[in-house]
Amino acid sequence: MTTTPELLAALRSWLADQAPGLVPSHISVHFFNHPTPMQLPFGPAIAPPAPTEDDGNGRRHSKCIDDILDVLTKAKKPLTTTLILSELAKAGKEWSERYVSKLLAEMVRDGTLDNPSGVRPRGYRLADVEYES
Repeated sequence: MTTTPELLAALRSWLADQAPGLVPSHISVHFFNHPTPMQLPFGPAIAPPAPTEDDGNGRRHSKCIDDILDVLTKAKKPLTTTLILSELAKAGKEWSERYVSKLLAEMVRDGTLDNPSGVRPRGYRLADVEYES
């Protein structure tokens, strides 16, 4: 028997080939013997938990962290959460806003990123990089 997460993962894989760059919001399942389709939520808001692996220091490391760092490195400028999510989507990375926000906060706490208040341009920045104002 296939579980809902397995079904959604298979659909994500199929849709990545069929509709690259598009992010579905829901899936409708229509039944021959029932007039109302069943709606399954589908998209970034319900992205599956991030795959993790041990980083060698006993901590779990997420692929999403790598994706966020890649986006910030390529941007070469500070980015807000909204812009980070937009760049992730453009790159075909499907992460929930809630999970990305959580990881951004953790990366600020552990010193990987800075997000200083009152500084322009606003946004998250790599802690060890100087940016032009």
